[in-house]
Amino acid sequence: MNQTILEALFGKTRRSILGLLFRQPDEAFFVRKIIRLANVSPGAAQRELKRLSEAGIIVRSTKDNHVLYQASPACPAYIELRSLFIGSP
Repeated sequence: MNQTILEALFGKTRRSILGLLFRQPDEAFFVRKIIRLANVSPGAAQRELKRLSEAGIIVRSTKDNHVLYQASPACPAYIELRSLFIGSP
């Protein structure tokens, strides 16, 4: 059932990125790793990551001139998003 809800709420790229980040909320991912693991195009990934970080859903940080992203525990919907993605494939 969660998959149907997720498909209704989020497009494929956003769903893939959020799923990756919210299933492993304590891990920060490099952009290239997100693209590879979420199986999304670089352009679409960049757009979604920008939107999600500007909305405060994910956190953008830098390390050694590389950009990393991870789920934001400060997001008001953090618990709900995490529960949606934990139960989905």
